[in-house]
Amino acid sequence: MIPPPAEDIRPLKGPAELWDWWSFLGWVLLSAAAAALLFLLARFWRGRRKIEKQSVPEGPPKPPHETALEALSRLEQSDLLRKRELKLFYSELSDILRRYLGARFGVDTLDRTTWEIHRLLKEEGVSLSVSDTARDILEEADLVKFAKYFPPPEIPLKTLDHARTLVRQTCVSHTPSS
Repeated sequence: MIPPPAEDIRPLKGPAELWDWWSFLGWVLLSAAAAALLFLLARFWRGRRKIEKQSVPEGPPKPPHETALEALSRLEQSDLLRKRELKLFYSELSDILRRYLGARFGVDTLDRTTWEIHRLLKEEGVSLSVSDTARDILEEADLVKFAKYFPPPEIPLKTLDHARTLVRQTCVSHTPSS
């Protein structure tokens, strides 16, 4: 005979679901909100730092002749001549002079040949002695850079002095008006 069913035994349940769609959707939305909040905070912080940097006054830019004279002094104090690295010395000298002439006379000199710079300076009304001196310095630099010319040891310093003299002759003095 079969015993009657017991009252304290319950039927088996199915497997428990770890995720249902509503809780999954809630976690996705919560993660998206957290990411958006982090993005906005980072953007706000970066914007504040830019404003802080911009609020510091930098002062007026240096005149071109001061910048050029400082660069020529640094070039003279460098070890390039002592190490006989003439190509680097003349490349730097040429760059300094080109930047100065471009800033001083308002001509585009960085991507021009020496002949084009000479012509542009004459077109701007620069005196012939200034444009010829600039041409001579740049041509000597071109010979060293491109034709493998090695000048005697005293010539590079003389050329540097000529460049310094050219800058001093052509600088515009800013005298405050009263």
